[in-house]
Amino acid sequence: MARKMFLLLLSAFIAVIGNPIVLSAYDEPLVTGVDYAKAVETVPLPEPEPEKELMSDAAAFDTPSAPMAGVNTQAVETVSYIAPSPAVPVVENYTVTYQVASAKEYNAIAYSLSYSDIYKFRKMVYGHNASNLLLSLSYKNEGDIIIVTENGVSVRYQIVWKREMLKISDNDLQDIRTGKIYAMKDITWALNTYDLALETCSGYGDTPYRWVLFANKV
Repeated sequence: MARKMFLLLLSAFIAVIGNPIVLSAYDEPLVTGVDYAKAVETVPLPEPEPEKELMSDAAAFDTPSAPMAGVNTQAVETVSYIAPSPAVPVVENYTVTYQVASAKEYNAIAYSLSYSDIYKFRKMVYGHNASNLLLSLSYKNEGDIIIVTENGVSVRYQIVWKREMLKISDNDLQDIRTGKIYAMKDITWALNTYDLALETCSGYGDTPYRWVLFANKV
């Protein structure tokens, strides 16, 4: 039995030595039964690049793009806003050119006033509403400042009371707004309340309307 096993192993060893088919690491295997007409070449895929961080749409719109120097760039003119200067009220200067000495003289010239003079009787400045005389009184308002010059001395006054009145007689004027009647004698004394009275016509021609203003020194 042992003799048979020895002979079997010996014959197998001789067969291996006679037909070596052991493959080394550098040998290529022989492939049979392959249809090369239907073979497809396999190309390895490139390594994927790392993904770039995408900017959000909001960030893309919020980030301004600055133009490159020298490429379609234009100088931008800077415009500065200058606020308009506030209107400065005009301070009128009324120069008295005729001093009325008495009530008798006042009555005597009442209907023949000159178009070249501004009159002063007691505490009242009066005259025609010509542009070179007292016309601008119609545009004055309470709170406005005016100047009255007498004998070369100028005094500033602030208007504190203005009314349009109707002449109802030679001696009386009636406040159109309130209906109250004021005697001309009291107006010439500035109602014994104010420092100055001013009077001129309201309208043109033989109008019965008058502007009456009272003012105090400032």
